Amino acid sequence: MTVVSTQVAVGEFCFDIQAEDDNGRTVVIENQLERTDHGHLGRA
Repeated sequence: MTVVSTQVAVGEFCFDIQAEDDNGRTVVIENQLERTDHGHLGRA
């Protein structure tokens, strides 16, 4: 994967990393250091 951008704004939220795979598809990466919950996953 190739990193395209970091801290990408989506409405009032941001996701951590936008990448692109070898086929040109967009991949969104959200780092989570602690236990996640439905609210956090739902924003993704």
